[in-house]
Amino acid sequence: MPQMHVIGSEGQLVPMSRSAFENEDLLQQLLAKYPDLMPGELVDEVDPRRWLLITREAGIALGGEGGNRWSLDHLFVDQDGKPTLVEVKRSTDTRARREVVAQMLDYAANLTAWAPGKVVETFEHRCNDEGTSPDAELETFLGPDIDPQAFWENVDAKLNSGMIRLVFLADEISPELTQIIQFLNSQFSRAEVLGIEVRQWKGEGLTTLVSGVVGRPSRPRTAASGPATRMTEAEFLERVQVRAPQSSASLQKLMQWCRDHNGFVSFGTGREYPACYLNWRTPAGKDIWPLIPVVPSTVTVAFDGLSSRAPFDDPALRTELKNRLEAVKGVNLSSSSIDRRPTFQLAVLDDAESFAGITSVLEWFIETLKTAPTS
Repeated sequence: MPQMHVIGSEGQLVPMSRSAFENEDLLQQLLAKYPDLMPGELVDEVDPRRWLLITREAGIALGGEGGNRWSLDHLFVDQDGKPTLVEVKRSTDTRARREVVAQMLDYAANLTAWAPGKVVETFEHRCNDEGTSPDAELETFLGPDIDPQAFWENVDAKLNSGMIRLVFLADEISPELTQIIQFLNSQFSRAEVLGIEVRQWKGEGLTTLVSGVVGRPSRPRTAASGPATRMTEAEFLERVQVRAPQSSASLQKLMQWCRDHNGFVSFGTGREYPACYLNWRTPAGKDIWPLIPVVPSTVTVAFDGLSSRAPFDDPALRTELKNRLEAVKGVNLSSSSIDRRPTFQLAVLDDAESFAGITSVLEWFIETLKTAPTS
């Protein structure tokens, strides 16, 4: 076995010895605190990966709905929005190459059924529980020039299309598990599978952690894993016609209503769940979007985005918007927070009375914008 030494604070040579992790939870805590224990430059040598923790112990339900049936150790996304599922096991766990593989496939099959918006909601829950700001954490991760909404749409699109990364993390990856990882990579066209070893060395009060990657896919990264581009209006309407033909006319009517009332329409990056944004501008010149129709079936109320734009940074106005929307036939947001992204059914727009109710709420929204400060 190789011998490791560390030069101590007084210049002495400190011999280090391999040391097992005391328990699995310790390794899980270290990964949550130090995501770079998954060495991004070894996962992708051309464009090293960076990691944003969505949550620990992600509850997963069968088919993505109902009560949670499984608990994934860690859910991360990388800077391109690729969901990364991590299951942590110590090498002393005899399940490392049997049950853990089956568990991971269960997680992947059912996590990809999550509804659009659930990943960002889970991320925000984790930040709120820890007393941190989701917006600040995301900006630190992505930088100030990235559109958060486009990023989360990209996450949803990758997750729902199965473009994910599965990571088995342990203090030692067995040859048997390595063989399984390599086989899975040879069969998967969208997902990639990795084994990451985090080895612990200790000596004279010092601890060193050494990470390595096994089973990395040999195929090159595809263009689809890069930053996503926004859809054109023609692409969006084509997908509406295919996936929600019954709502095509009412949705186009709402888009035109937005434009006729000094607004503009923009489109998201997700191809699996195409979205359009009904936008206006505040007196300070900032874009603001109250509603986001998402094909094939929902309309998102973007309370989270409104909370950072005057005058709707006032909770009382967001509550008023919520109450006005709930007065429209078919809209029910009663259990939803005014800081998150509740939804109602896209089919509401197909009813003439409800459509008129929605546009009446938007007229109030536009008038309220005029009270916003100009700077």
